[in-house]
Amino acid sequence: MGIRAAGSSLAAIMVALLLAAPAASQQGTITGRVVDASSRRPLSAVQVYVLGGNGALTDAQGLYSFSVPAGTHEVVAERIGLGAPSQTVTVAGGATVNVDFSMRPVVISLRDPGIEVTARVDRSERSLVSPPTHAEIATVEQIEVQATTTPTDIVIGMAGVDAIQTGITQSNTVTRGFNNVFSGALLVLTDNRYARVPSLRLNAFNMIPAPTLDVDRVEVFLGPASALYGPNSANGVMHIITSSPIDKPGTTVSVSGGSQSIFQGAFRQNFRFNEK
Repeated sequence: MGIRAAGSSLAAIMVALLLAAPAASQQGTITGRVVDASSRRPLSAVQVYVLGGNGALTDAQGLYSFSVPAGTHEVVAERIGLGAPSQTVTVAGGATVNVDFSMRPVVISLRDPGIEVTARVDRSERSLVSPPTHAEIATVEQIEVQATTTPTDIVIGMAGVDAIQTGITQSNTVTRGFNNVFSGALLVLTDNRYARVPSLRLNAFNMIPAPTLDVDRVEVFLGPASALYGPNSANGVMHIITSSPIDKPGTTVSVSGGSQSIFQGAFRQNFRFNEK
């Protein structure tokens, strides 16, 4: 009984090996090395793969290796900022094919067709990507129903906006937390121009010359807005945009009042001599 059982096990092993041999012969291996075309130094973390199949990342020596089915494959090497032409190879079953890549820097364009990055949200732009940061916008309809002493009073109460009132017309407004009582971290603009005191790097909101009657809207970007406004915008942006006399000619009168015997009036007359 013991001899017969041992013979059965040996036969099963032989059958498994015979069945596995054709499957193994249908697999090949692609291996190679990826280097920088200029310095000839090895490049790590380069993704090398066959189209529609598997692949591998290069190690610190720029080496990679992975298995593919026997046949003809197009091998691609990718890494951000670097590029190399793809290569077409034929891999036989059980064989190893060496494919080396020399990668060069490639230009990454920020103006791909269909993608527009703009800081003016009043215009409709075709975009294939999500906005780079969240924006809170106070429209002219919301501004007209508020009695404010400075344009920054409009944003008080917005989600993510913190404000400290230090006087009737003095206040300090930030979007990512206070760093001191005279915080200048929030980038404040009026019609794309800096609105803070440049010598002190201080946001003196009561010194902004534009009256509330001239404000068309206020855009508040709560997070870093470097994609829209460049440097100095890591702590958020408040952009005060005034209305144009060309777009809104005519006469506007505003009267408001409040506590502490506050009473103020404003009068605006717009003339459009021509389209310029």
